[in-house]
Amino acid sequence: MFQDFRPAASFLTTLLGLTLAGTSPKAQKPELGQVLTEDRLIDKDYRFELLRPDRSWRILGQKEIRQLVPDAIAGLTLIRGKGHGMIMRVKVHPLYGASLEHSVNMVVSGFGSKDVEILSRKPGKLRGRDCVELVVRRQMDGMTQRYKVWILTRDGYVFLLLVQGSERWMADGKTFAKIPSAIRFLDGEIHPRIGSSRIADTHGIGWRIRDNVYASAASGLRVRPATGWRLIVGQEALWHCPGEDIGILLPGQDLLVSVRSEALPSGAEPAWLESASSLPSQDLPLPAGERILRLRCLGGARTFHVIDHHKPRPYRSYETVWVHGGRGWSVYIRQEGLDPPDVRKKIESVLDGISQLNKAEIEELGHDLHGLRDLENSVGPEESLRGGTYREFQHGLIWKKPKMGFWTASCGTKVQDLQPGCRLSALELTSGVAFLLCVEPGEDKDLGTLHATRVGYTSKLLVDVKTGETRTWELQGHAARTTILDGTLENQAYRYRVTSILIGKNHVSLITSALRGNHMNAEKVVIAVERSLATDGAFQATQRTKDGYIDLRSGFGIRALPKEARIKDITPTEIRSAASWALIDSGKVQLEIRALTGGMTNETLVGYLIGNARDSTFFEAISGTPESQSAITFLGLPAIRLRWKNWHGESEVIVVRRDSTSYTFTGRAKAKGWEKLLSKIYWID
Repeated sequence: MFQDFRPAASFLTTLLGLTLAGTSPKAQKPELGQVLTEDRLIDKDYRFELLRPDRSWRILGQKEIRQLVPDAIAGLTLIRGKGHGMIMRVKVHPLYGASLEHSVNMVVSGFGSKDVEILSRKPGKLRGRDCVELVVRRQMDGMTQRYKVWILTRDGYVFLLLVQGSERWMADGKTFAKIPSAIRFLDGEIHPRIGSSRIADTHGIGWRIRDNVYASAASGLRVRPATGWRLIVGQEALWHCPGEDIGILLPGQDLLVSVRSEALPSGAEPAWLESASSLPSQDLPLPAGERILRLRCLGGARTFHVIDHHKPRPYRSYETVWVHGGRGWSVYIRQEGLDPPDVRKKIESVLDGISQLNKAEIEELGHDLHGLRDLENSVGPEESLRGGTYREFQHGLIWKKPKMGFWTASCGTKVQDLQPGCRLSALELTSGVAFLLCVEPGEDKDLGTLHATRVGYTSKLLVDVKTGETRTWELQGHAARTTILDGTLENQAYRYRVTSILIGKNHVSLITSALRGNHMNAEKVVIAVERSLATDGAFQATQRTKDGYIDLRSGFGIRALPKEARIKDITPTEIRSAASWALIDSGKVQLEIRALTGGMTNETLVGYLIGNARDSTFFEAISGTPESQSAITFLGLPAIRLRWKNWHGESEVIVVRRDSTSYTFTGRAKAKGWEKLLSKIYWID
């Protein structure tokens, strides 16, 4: 495979470019484990207090900060003055035996490698405690952000303080100089906060949660958590169990069970079993002892390897791997401490709730899931992934997720380091077939030369490579050349299929990979990948229709625009994380449209808008605090309407979220035709 396509653990997945707004803390209800006033927050569970540096800052309790960062527990936001919009958050996670250096490495890797510069990494002190200080600069969508991070360990937990703001105000260090003194650590033992054990109904690629039960049509796995246990999915899973199918956590007792499965071809079982077992990384302590424990899981008695770890805090790990039904299975358990009471009974109770769906249940679930909207979503200036369709506008490429199987996909900056020119990566969860779409300039070279270059690059990823059949054929009306490569990767036998197409002056590559036997078993899946590519030639992301306007990038249209309306499509160059926006000006009505990808709530986006209004065409109209804020329904979805009054007149912004993309529609509320224009907006898919 190209690399592990499953998500990497990251503190920073959702920490980009946002600010918060909201009501005064005086109006907030007390939060579990926290005492919050205007000037102080005391966290009784995690044993720290947060002080308001001065009246330019506001304290954010757990409920409010989690609208922005799902696993943060407290924060500060700068509400006025230089650097307005700067935000600090506090996060606490169990160490599970990891060192401080390991935690720092996780934070660094969370920033990624694209347009990221680590300005400094050095030991320091935070309120008298040893820590590591990081300063990071990051470019994203034309926005330069700077981050100052303090990372320290305490009593088996890692504390992370991260302050973020624009490069302009963060560079001098004066604005956030008071942050380190804003936190104080309290005496006493840390007790993790226990939240609700139930999780709301939701779904993802190949799985869903309904009535607090997880079921996967991709793996055939079903998990019904025991009393007190909680399913772990989404952003929370990125920290607790990265790369696993599902996690089950016993809050407050630091006991976590995670399950993972992988499609295996016949004959691959021995090599998979050898490589599947996790080994401690170089910066984790070596096992002090190991023994065997027999527990029942997924219908059979499984042999768990039990390892006791003693540094920096005692914890115990249990792990087992086995092969069944054409899939490799692994179960990993982490337990804080070595001998907590009744731990075996607790583990057995959760293992009893893990089962497999039968064939009929898998088919029924798969049918239901294929009828749900694909929530994977990304919007960028030159590409979009929405509703299971990827569009690359510069070269006119469209790729639709095949109906066969369950495909998870990524594009944009997330995939640029995989291979030269990579635009899209995807993984089919049932068969394990992985896919890359790459586009590079042809440079007036012939198809054979371009194909040989791509095959050579891909060959370098494998060991003991054998080049198989090369054939020339036709794909979507264009000459195509395909070469089969066999080789090993991490002791596993893989088969790669590299296809090249010359479209105009551009070299388009489609690269599929899977475990060697799987590639043959999943040949129909591979063919479906190629046939799902459409090559229509370059087309505009935003288009003027006969009577209106459509935005293929963001997924909406406007019916019956005035004939005199002018449309300007603008990509981001200033301090904003908007992927794209358009300006429609009819002389009487101006409408500014933005799309932002990142899974924000409407409330969080409202805070972003107020804090970063300086880059708006209507900055003068919407700067400062709104005159009014109301909840409405817009385009069939819950939305927030904000209104401002100043010397320009009355202006408004409507904020609405669809899938994981948020939209803002900004204009002159009193302009003739404004309400009529809003009524003409619609979703195009």
